[in-house]
Amino acid sequence: MDPTILARQLAMACAAGTEAALKPLVAEFGFADPRRSAANLKLLHAVVPDCSLLAAVALAALQTADPDLALNSLEQLTNTAWQNELLAVLGSERERRQLLTVLGASPFLTGILCRKPDHFHDLFAAGELRRAKDEATMLAELRQRIPSEATFAELQKGLRLYK
Repeated sequence: MDPTILARQLAMACAAGTEAALKPLVAEFGFADPRRSAANLKLLHAVVPDCSLLAAVALAALQTADPDLALNSLEQLTNTAWQNELLAVLGSERERRQLLTVLGASPFLTGILCRKPDHFHDLFAAGELRRAKDEATMLAELRQRIPSEATFAELQKGLRLYK
């Protein structure tokens, strides 16, 4: 079926607000665990009240390594990220795709974003992810973060945090 038609149907099911209406559509979309993904979409609807945007999120999730993980991770992120910033990121097609790519591929990075909301802010809302950096810029940033008298262990930690 045409993704646009499915997205419209998903938006209508989302507006109805029932998991029972979402589950068959989510299965038709191709999510591996329709029950879980329908539950995640229902929970996400509380944060993303615009059903068309929520349908766009579902479609973007399908383009990730693990669509079910992407939705579940996004639902987790809603508990820690600033809602206005999260909605702004989800409202941008490019940023939505980038965020869901991370969330659908790496539980490790999702955990970091959930534990440290400032990282979500810096990377996505403040646009650090879009900023191109050359070698000189990265070296200057590292020198600001890691003192020249740092021990090897401190240097490793600083490099890890910068990465």
